[in-house]
Amino acid sequence: MVQRVQYADQHVLSYAEYGDTNGYPVLFHHGLIGGITQPDLNQILAGQGIRMILVARPGYGESSTYAMASYADWITISQVLIDHLDLRTFDVVGVSAGAPYAYALAALMPQHVQRVFISSGLPALYLDGIYETYPDPPAVTQFYDFCRTAPLEEIAQQLHDMYIAPLPEDVKASSDVQAILAQHCMGMAQEARLQSVDWGFEVTDISQLVVIQHSITDAVVPFRAVQRTARLLKDYLLYTLDDAPHSSPETYALFLQRLLQHINTTK
Repeated sequence: MVQRVQYADQHVLSYAEYGDTNGYPVLFHHGLIGGITQPDLNQILAGQGIRMILVARPGYGESSTYAMASYADWITISQVLIDHLDLRTFDVVGVSAGAPYAYALAALMPQHVQRVFISSGLPALYLDGIYETYPDPPAVTQFYDFCRTAPLEEIAQQLHDMYIAPLPEDVKASSDVQAILAQHCMGMAQEARLQSVDWGFEVTDISQLVVIQHSITDAVVPFRAVQRTARLLKDYLLYTLDDAPHSSPETYALFLQRLLQHINTTK
């Protein structure tokens, strides 16, 4: 069930909990196309002693649109939820575009975050030369130049045309896509804007163990970019997939399996 907490003059942050309400807490950040309605998680987490908290970022689902200058602003917003849930220590998860949010919490809340888990995660795009790891660097540069300066409404429309409009109707009806359309793709627009500017922290500030799963053949986030990001971390494990897409039910299930194994052997 979706729950809500208020922050910053009546803005709303929505979240949903799965698994054991008294279990070890894990804050989960979905991808660019994603939401927090994941009922299958209850079955996956059964008997694991894990309390998985999925957070809808500003502009997704029932979380109101809220302007962020950088990923560092996520700390102030998240603190409200952390206090509301009375969390002391927890792990963080970042899937695809959710990775920088998980990294931000680890870098800027080291007193709370114990471990970081990343699946097909966005690399440190602020690094010099990182765009050159992508198949078409000029197109990447042009896109992020646009996102850096254009109004969010224009970015939202472009992302809708790129990602949402081509989807089959049954996929558009899914809870993940409906979470995006609920606020006219403004959540996606802010994601793209934040990716295009300084993150507000350095991944080199992260001292916790970071467990990464990434496909060598990922056509969305190049493996070389992820390798370069990982090498800046103080402590990491990189699990590679030899021939897998950026996202699939099979790779997601494998990621969750690895996450649960790590948590249950070290918590």
